[in-house]
Order: sequence, then C-alpha cells, then structure tokens
Amino acid sequence: MSEVIRKFDTGATRDIDFSKYEYAGFLSPKVLEAFGAYMHECRKTATGLRASDNWQAGIPEDVYMHSFLRHAFDLWKVMRGIETDDGELGASMGVLFNVMGWVFEKIKKDPDWLKKQHETYKTYRAAELLARAKNATA
Repeated sequence: MSEVIRKFDTGATRDIDFSKYEYAGFLSPKVLEAFGAYMHECRKTATGLRASDNWQAGIPEDVYMHSFLRHAFDLWKVMRGIETDDGELGASMGVLFNVMGWVFEKIKKDPDWLKKQHETYKTYRAAELLARAKNATA
C-alpha cells in the first residue's frame, strides 16, 4: 500500500504505513489480562511454579488439539448454561492457549509457515469479499 507522511505542528513527521499491524486495535487488554490470570493459575504445580514460558519448550501438536477440543466442548457447554469444572475462564482461555500453542509449534517447525498461510488466507479472503460484493449487487 502507499505510504502517507503525517506532519505534526512540532515539525516532526511519521509515516502511515497501512501494511503495519495495529495490535492495539486487534487485541484487548482485558482479554490479555484474563489470559494472564488463567496462565498464572496453570503455572502452579504440586511442587511450585513452572516457568511462564514452559510451554514454548515444546508440546506435540496432537496434545494441543486434544486439549483444544476438550476446552471447546466445555465452552460450548458454558454457552448452553451447563456448568463445567473449570468454568468460563478455564474453557475460553484454554481454547485460546491451545490455539496459540498449536500455531507456535507450526511456526517453530517451519519458520515460513506464517507467510505461506497468510498468502493462502489472503487469496481466500479476496475470493470471499468478491463473492459478497456480487451477492450485494444481485
């Protein structure tokens, strides 16, 4: 995308690069705080606290997937008013953790994974937007 320069009253300038990710808009501090609370509780073991980044040492993808599905099932139950042992926080943040861990393992295994997947998604998204535009004018 094209670059635009912002000029401030002070004379300072900054570019506006529309290809830069806007993390402050994509992420919620409240959700990240909930995730932190969940992860901190998960650090607790019978013998003390494990390192906060312990999971980055490596967990097999199938373990993430099995855990993800258990947490997704619990989240579904929560959404239907059915109580679960770990409640809404455990269900929702467990889903988030396992998805992030699964993606982390993919990137760790193949550093180009994100680039390749992003290209695949951009192609899909372009086709989706085109189809929606056609449906809107039909």
